Amino acid sequence: NTIGLIPGTTMRYSFTAIAVVESTGACKEWEGKGLIKNVGGTTSMVGQTSVSTYADAGLTAVTLGVAADNTNDRLVFKGVGLASTAIRWYVKVDYIKMN
Repeated sequence: NTIGLIPGTTMRYSFTAIAVVESTGACKEWEGKGLIKNVGGTTSMVGQTSVSTYADAGLTAVTLGVAADNTNDRLVFKGVGLASTAIRWYVKVDYIKMN
């Protein structure tokens, strides 16, 4: 669920994600895009958008976070589900890296 960025890298990305509850098939989707960079070992998000258009009613509290992990120099996707609920997560990322 992460993509590494070595120092001197700029990356433009777009993603599609789906979360599916294993027991019921309830689902939610997200689409997003952004720009992230690593300058001199400091990884930061330049900007990003993420939107969920379609979701079953019971999954309104399920979220997907996208962030720059400066400690590990990575773009990170992190899903937050529901208590006592097994959720499968799928994220497809397309990107262009320049370094």
